[in-house]
Amino acid sequence: AVVSTQSGHYGREIDASKVKLGGDSIDGVVKKDKPTSFEIDTTDAGKGPFTASPYEPETVKNGGIPGVGDKDGPKSPDEEDTDIKVAVIGPNGEPVDCTVVDKGDGLFDVQYKPTKEGPHKVVVTANDDLVPGAPVPVDVFPNGDASKCKASGPGIEPKGLVAGKPGTFKVDATRAGDGDVEVIVTSPNPKLDANVKVTKKEKSTDCDSALIPLL
Repeated sequence: AVVSTQSGHYGREIDASKVKLGGDSIDGVVKKDKPTSFEIDTTDAGKGPFTASPYEPETVKNGGIPGVGDKDGPKSPDEEDTDIKVAVIGPNGEPVDCTVVDKGDGLFDVQYKPTKEGPHKVVVTANDDLVPGAPVPVDVFPNGDASKCKASGPGIEPKGLVAGKPGTFKVDATRAGDGDVEVIVTSPNPKLDANVKVTKKEKSTDCDSALIPLL
């Protein structure tokens, strides 16, 4: 959607359609009880400097954020008057505490730590207009949940493995949260247990595991 340019709270003009979002909690995996952050880039949105702050929790609870939800409630009387407003909303519509840090040069860092699993929303507005992509859906995953790991590949198939030859399979732990992947391959004869090499891929928690059945 194209958002029109409006006059800022301090006489400055900010174009909400030119505000950009990025960072770990926008492009990466977000985990429960782990700090995360994202960046707001206003460098192309007009002549600043601009200001930014979180929405008040009361505003979030009332549904007073433009374009989000169907309550269309009032804003908190304590709402700070800034060009950019930010909210992180939990699975049940509850506000998640967040901090906005002005990094200078039109960049802002938003930091928060989700305490619940499930679907969240990141909302960013510029003069009450939603910026592109907002509200951003964010899935918050648990930490260290082995039940969320998935193994696949020829190395764990019932047939096809040859003694003395390597077999490979993949362990996908991207949704399992924090923790190291440990792989143990056993045989009926403990003396013939396989050697296992686990390689962690960069920028992913997928693991390629090479198992070598011993003769």
